[in-house]
Amino acid sequence: MNILVLDDDMWMLELLDTVLTENGYQMSKALNSYSAFKMFQTITFDLIISDIHMPHPNGIEFGKMIRKENSLIPIIYFSAELNGPDTYAADIQAITNAFYVEDKQIETLLEIIRRYKNCIK
Repeated sequence: MNILVLDDDMWMLELLDTVLTENGYQMSKALNSYSAFKMFQTITFDLIISDIHMPHPNGIEFGKMIRKENSLIPIIYFSAELNGPDTYAADIQAITNAFYVEDKQIETLLEIIRRYKNCIK
């Protein structure tokens, strides 16, 4: 399973790289939405994980960019956003196949990824 991960925090990208690699996933990482979108246009991914809080365009705006290109790829918002998912609920619902993992819970994230992996086999 090939996963694109977008986060403007290099420490978080490295942590996710370690966790996902240890769990048998391939990962490409990006520090901003523009580089992530360029990767998305050239590499086939099975899943996208994105932070919400980033410089413009933020994770929600990035998700909308992705939806213009691909309406089916799952997007997981993995964020420590203090306001929680209710702040972005309407936007997340508009981006189909999007989920929100609050407080950056690694085990919850891995469980969602496992579910998607089982669906695409």
